[in-house]
Amino acid sequence: MNRRLISGFSVVMISVLFVAVACKKKSDNPTSPGDSATNTFTFTFTPTGSATLSRTSTKTPTPTQSATSTKTSTATPTATSTKTATVTPTATQCTTLGHTAYDTDIGYGGSMLAQAVTLSSPATLQSFNFNLYFAPTPGSNAKVGIYSSSSNYPQTLVASSPSMAPVNGWNKVDVGPVSLSAGTYWMTLDVDANTFYLSMDSTVPMDSLLVSGDLPSTFPSSATPLHYSQFAEYLEFCP
Repeated sequence: MNRRLISGFSVVMISVLFVAVACKKKSDNPTSPGDSATNTFTFTFTPTGSATLSRTSTKTPTPTQSATSTKTSTATPTATSTKTATVTPTATQCTTLGHTAYDTDIGYGGSMLAQAVTLSSPATLQSFNFNLYFAPTPGSNAKVGIYSSSSNYPQTLVASSPSMAPVNGWNKVDVGPVSLSAGTYWMTLDVDANTFYLSMDSTVPMDSLLVSGDLPSTFPSSATPLHYSQFAEYLEFCP
């Protein structure tokens, strides 16, 4: 009996070895490229002398990687071109009436000194300009005025300035805007008691008037005629 059991057991072991080799060959070729198979063998020995070999195959799926494509769109701003128009204003044309050259001076103080100019067409008066040959005494003051004319003599004050402190050289005094018609006008410089040295051009003879006063609305009738030269004075007209 023992010999029969051993013989039976040998047969079973050989069978198990054959089945194991066969299963290994099959497991080397999985059912699909992405899967892996795990074979589990169970050997059952029964007292009746027969052996049962069962195979349990567990298929483990292989995770499949999926690629995710992310596309980012970048917007490029469009360049904006801005055109700026530059408007160049037309230069204002101003004109002058009077005399700017000088080579000597006349000194006086405490009075008004007037000289005539002729305006050929209507214009807008803006300023009265005069030149001092030497610097005045510190603290000196002056005023300017323009008088209309009749019978070659000053008449009515048409423009004037407040008191100002003049300097050596050119002095510009604003008196406008004042609209003047064509005609003769008297440029008048009124100075205080200190001595002023008004520049003049000795090459141009010109009559003038000297009188005491403080730019009254009507020019005094007691002026003294002077036979001097052209003073360095002029009026400026602008549109």
